[in-house]
This record gives sequence, C-alpha cells and structure tokens, in this order.
Amino acid sequence: MKKSTEKFNWSIISINDESRLEAALSRLETYYIGLLVAGLLLSLFISFFIAKYIRNPLYALKIKMKRVEQGDLTTTMTMNRNDEFGDLSRAFDRMLQQIVELIRRAELHNELERKLEIQVLQSQINPHFLYNTLGSISNVIRLGQIEKVDVVIGSLISILEYGIADASEKVSLRQELLNVADYIAIQNIRYNRHFHLIENIEDGLMDFPVFRMLLQPIVENSIFHGYNGGGIEGSITIQAYEQGGIVMIEVVDQGEGIPTDRIKHILDSEPSDLELKRKRIGLNNIHGRIRLHYGAQFGLQIISIPNEITRVRAIFPAGMFKGDV
Repeated sequence: MKKSTEKFNWSIISINDESRLEAALSRLETYYIGLLVAGLLLSLFISFFIAKYIRNPLYALKIKMKRVEQGDLTTTMTMNRNDEFGDLSRAFDRMLQQIVELIRRAELHNELERKLEIQVLQSQINPHFLYNTLGSISNVIRLGQIEKVDVVIGSLISILEYGIADASEKVSLRQELLNVADYIAIQNIRYNRHFHLIENIEDGLMDFPVFRMLLQPIVENSIFHGYNGGGIEGSITIQAYEQGGIVMIEVVDQGEGIPTDRIKHILDSEPSDLELKRKRIGLNNIHGRIRLHYGAQFGLQIISIPNEITRVRAIFPAGMFKGDV
C-alpha cells in the first residue's frame, strides 16, 4: 500500500502479509461460531425449562378441566406453587367445591320438595275416601239397614287406621289387598250389590312395596264409573306381574268403560272446577305420587274398551325398592 504526504513530499509504503491476516480472521470466525453455538444451546436449554415450567401446570389444569367436563367434580390436582399457576389451581379447586356444595344443596332441596309433594298428595286420599264412605253410611241408614251400620263403621275404622299411618312408609301389596277387601265390603253394603274381588298375583309379588292407599282409589273408580256407581255389579280383578324389569299392578273391570277421547285427559293436571276435581282426585293422586317417587317414565296407564273392559295399570321399577316395606 502506498500513500504520499504533502508536507514532506514523502511516500509511505506499507507491506502486509495477507496470510497472517487471514489466519487471524479464521480464528475470530471459529470463536464466533463457537460462541454462536454455545449461545444457541444455552437458549434452547433455558427455553426448555421455561416451557416446562409453564407447560406442566397448564397441562395439569387442562386435564382437570377435561375431567370436570366429563362430570367428575371430585377431581383434585393440587399445585404447591406460589405463583399465578398455583393461585389459579387453588381458585379452580375452590370453585369446584362450591359447585359440589350447591349441587348437594339443590338435591336436598329437591328431595325435601318431592317428599312434601308426596305427603300433600297422600293427605288428599283420606278426606276423599272419608267423603265417599260417609255417603255409604248415609245410604245404609236411608235404606233402613241399621244392622249393617256396625259392619260399615268397623270396616271404615280399619281403613282409616290403615290410611292415616306415615305416608312415606311403604306397605306390601298383601296389605293393600286386605285394605281393598275392606273397602269392597263397604261398597257391597252401600249399593246392596256384590262386587266380586279376584286376585291374580304373580309369585313373589305379594311382598312388593307400594304406597299406602294405592289400590283403593283405583277400585273406587271401577265401582263409581265402570259399574255406574253401583247401578250394575260385576267382578274387579287385581293382578300383578313382572315384565322386563317392570312391575305391573292392574285393576280390571268389565263395566261401562271410558270413551277414548276422555282417557288422555283423565291424568292431566287437575281442573279448577271443584266438583270435577273431587271426582278425579284418586287417579291423579296415584299417578302424581308414582311419578314423583320413581320418575316420569312410571305412573298410571289406562286402557279401556267401552262396555267391555277397563284396565288401569300402575307401573313400578322392579328392583328399586326391594325389601323397602
């Protein structure tokens, strides 16, 4: 390299060895590449631990939320951390506990409400029956059959003693049949007719648990409406059988029957008209009690062919309350 100077009119000549410069640059390049690789590895190492520090708690929360989504409200994944993830996990756990507590309270409230409704429905049966039985006594006296009053009153006392017991306590089908026998004895005297009771109960179902006063309102319906309030007489068949995990208890008569267009309205909500409500309280009551206790898929079914046969069927789950008498 040559450079002139103006002041002294000199020329400065510089001679450089390029091989030494290239060697120095090569060393710098090696150091640079090594530093770059070391920095990259350090960055990856730090990134891995940072990602793991963030990813693991997020993954744990995701699993917990997935379990909750599937209905498992008891899942617990406690994070012993003092950062935001620990706070988030503990807040989520507290939220789950509050949800579980609210569900528990709601279930208790619904259970209490259901029991109260059943008690209200049960309490309607006795006045309804007493109303009709007092009419029976009045009719016996009007006909001058004084000697039969003691029989009617004795049967009435037995039925009332049976009916005023704890509404929530279930009884066996056998006890219900005995109660129905007392009821039919009263009606035979009241109408001076013979309503023949036929029992056809499948083996093992005599001890099946049912509600108190389950059958009497259905039998009452057969006499009052099927047999025209004692205008005609006939048999009343009570049969019970199990089919596909379902217990069917049926009351069958060969009376006047129910017109097809009226069947679907019988079990509807009770009307506001007091007289119509009194006539329909029995079947509505039973239907409501069964549905409240066992679920909407159970209850009463009514099958009727006018002037041939009427079948009122009470449907229960077979195994839900075995031994609960």
